[in-house]
Amino acid sequence: MNFKKPVFFTLLLICFSFSLSPGQSIKSVNIGLIIDGPWGEENQMLESIKREVHDLTAGEFDVQFPADKTVQTDWTIGKIRAGLDRLLADPGVDMIITLGSISSNEVCHRTELAKPVIAPYIIDAAFQKLPIKDGKSGVKNLNYISVPATFKRDMQIFKDIVPFKNLVVLINQYLIDAFPKLDQCCKETLEELNLDVEIIGIRESIQEALNKLPQTVEAVYILPLPHFKDEQYKNLADALIDQKLPSFAYGGAERVEQGILAGLNKDVVNRISRRVGINVQRILLGEKPEQIPVAISIKQQLTINEATANAIGVSPSWAVITEAEIVGREQRPIDRVLDLNSVVQEAINANLDLIAKGYMVEAGKQDVNEARSKLMPSLDVSGTYLVIDKDRAERSF
Repeated sequence: MNFKKPVFFTLLLICFSFSLSPGQSIKSVNIGLIIDGPWGEENQMLESIKREVHDLTAGEFDVQFPADKTVQTDWTIGKIRAGLDRLLADPGVDMIITLGSISSNEVCHRTELAKPVIAPYIIDAAFQKLPIKDGKSGVKNLNYISVPATFKRDMQIFKDIVPFKNLVVLINQYLIDAFPKLDQCCKETLEELNLDVEIIGIRESIQEALNKLPQTVEAVYILPLPHFKDEQYKNLADALIDQKLPSFAYGGAERVEQGILAGLNKDVVNRISRRVGINVQRILLGEKPEQIPVAISIKQQLTINEATANAIGVSPSWAVITEAEIVGREQRPIDRVLDLNSVVQEAINANLDLIAKGYMVEAGKQDVNEARSKLMPSLDVSGTYLVIDKDRAERSF
């Protein structure tokens, strides 16, 4: 019995050493990237995706993002389609990730894909009319990532902040060029909410878009404008403030910090990057892309810029404020400092209910005194007094 145990553990150690052999090969995987165009946010998302993919696949796969398998275009649909075709036909590319709304929309409307593709930049799957079957894409080799009910949800919250009927939607003109029916689908979706909608496309000129704003506009909703640098976006926010127009950003908290009145989504880059990494891992481990769920839950935290609200004269209700994270809060000078006792005393002095109850107590005391007076000894005194002037006295004897 004592002899068998060392033999057993020796065999186990040998098997374990074979499993950890340094010569064991790890499958190499090349991921191709197609980027709509040069944009600031893309670099942040790209680096985040690479980090998540490497963290989740380390030790199982050697995942690379070769520079010659990365295609950056100029926002035009022709170049994007050519780039997709090139990567799909390249035998050195095992998987493709689309970095941009235009390329993501384009690949999601293809019915045949030669290799797995993940499309993380979906604005609203409903009005983009993307394929879906039981919560998955149902299209061979296609997985996209979608935030459910984005558009209608944003509008309902926007209307809770400030009432409006006439709405302008600012949208990337390059996306409209790539998907001509997109603006019409967007308009139809919003009209279901009883809104009068005007769609305005933006390329590079902010002023050109502002010149197109109708005089009846009451609010502005801003869809992703990835071709805008941060400075351009800040200029757009300032221009809307100058015109006293409330604004709501699809991009969420980051855009609100730049001067947009409100936004809902938060931590979008990290959450989408993590989902892309997980889906890459699942596909490499054998799952079919078309069978991976497309919905993703993004942290929904309403963010409101207080400085913008004050500048345009908007006062959200208390119910909205209590649920929101406030940014752009202006620092106010401190007039005086109160300790706890002072606060309590001032609260008591200023409390109208307490003052009124004090008067009620005094009135009650008076009622008690009147009631008690009936039980005490009493003295009644009465008298009459008659005055007759001298003339009348003489005549009446």
